[in-house]
Amino acid sequence: MKRTLLITYAWGVVFHATAQCGREYPSGFWHNSLVVLTSGDTINRRDSEGLYHGPHVYSMDRDSRMDDTTSYIFGHFEHGHPVGDWIDHCSDGSWSNGPFSMGGGEGSPGPDGKYVTRQQGLYCKEGLWRSYDRDSTLVRTLRYLRSKAHEDETVWRNRQQVLDAEGRWRTIEYIRNGPGDYTSHTHERVERFWQDDGTPIERFQKRKHMSSRTLYFDSGKVKSKNRCGWSLWYFHHRCVTRTWSMDGKLIDKRVTVRPQAPATLHRDPDDLF
Repeated sequence: MKRTLLITYAWGVVFHATAQCGREYPSGFWHNSLVVLTSGDTINRRDSEGLYHGPHVYSMDRDSRMDDTTSYIFGHFEHGHPVGDWIDHCSDGSWSNGPFSMGGGEGSPGPDGKYVTRQQGLYCKEGLWRSYDRDSTLVRTLRYLRSKAHEDETVWRNRQQVLDAEGRWRTIEYIRNGPGDYTSHTHERVERFWQDDGTPIERFQKRKHMSSRTLYFDSGKVKSKNRCGWSLWYFHHRCVTRTWSMDGKLIDKRVTVRPQAPATLHRDPDDLF
């Protein structure tokens, strides 16, 4: 039995956990060949070309266990491509189901028996996913909307749509600008929430040493703005919060200051506040 370990790379970006145990990009799972279930059925088979085909399981257990206390992913491949809805089961008993996109490459033996990397396997969740607690009660419905990265893969957008308690889809958009991770001054994360009719709900922006959050009324008018950042001129952390009434009048402004500067302050003009 051949053992392989699934490691997924997502441009060095870690998103917020948005569904049960938060596995948008599965990683760290064992994927063994020719797994024999307690029923006697054999899964994790390959086709004549050596590509994954039929039912497959990825498990955190080296022996491919699938039980209430084990994290595992189970679904079907057709000649290397994941098809239909998969089950993503967590060790706390919660689970979710939905489709996966195909990975950039996982190793398997070809017709000549040589072990090679092929375009097959799992990469990340896409489309509609429903999450359930350990009692199989629906707790969250989410839709992943992917967008193609630019050629240099330094600018991209991912969107998630969450179905709220009122039956409205609210869109969350993640935007990456420039190379590097979230500690880079050229990279910012923007999260924007909309109602299903396009009316804004909330906007959050984060870059090194600066963040801002804007809340909106149901009408789409600005309700409040909060902006925080480190000042290079005074070496302190300053937050300004403004609140408006529904007719657009400023009704409150508050300023809070923290006198300590960060240990490693990045001196870029864009970070001045």
